[in-house]
Amino acid sequence: MIRTFAPVIEKNGEGSILNILSVLSWINIDEGGGYSAVKSAQWGVTKALRLELVAKKR
Repeated sequence: MIRTFAPVIEKNGEGSILNILSVLSWINIDEGGGYSAVKSAQWGVTKALRLELVAKKR
């Protein structure tokens, strides 16, 4: 999805990409370790993409 919309946002000069994750991307609960790990990985990808897109803007 981001690969599709990032070029459009760049062409328009500005915009936002919103990635909604659960609080379990920051914490673990009993018997939810796998779910929390996946959400944490998604949060990491979100942070990495933010840095990549900001760097392209400069």
